[in-house]
Amino acid sequence: MELLQLEVQLLREQLALTGKFLPESFFSHGGDNDGLQIMLHFPNMLQKITLLSNQIKAKVSFSQSFWIYAIKLAIKIVSITYLKNFAKFAIEFVQ
Repeated sequence: MELLQLEVQLLREQLALTGKFLPESFFSHGGDNDGLQIMLHFPNMLQKITLLSNQIKAKVSFSQSFWIYAIKLAIKIVSITYLKNFAKFAIEFVQ
């Protein structure tokens, strides 16, 4: 766990240094950084759902049909939450 925290800290420092070479428009509201964050969000979300699913599977035994239902439900919940946040972002962007 400590090694992971160290790696995260080093990556943040690297990003901070690299960001100094990017134009300000990259970080401005609606800039390329927003698109990049969205591209990174979905794989991250999938990894979290997979990790959670594997942990639950290891601790509780359910039928395969239950898991299919549970995963579809989790994806719907996460998608709805994301869409609500995206809608708020879009409204703020337009105003």
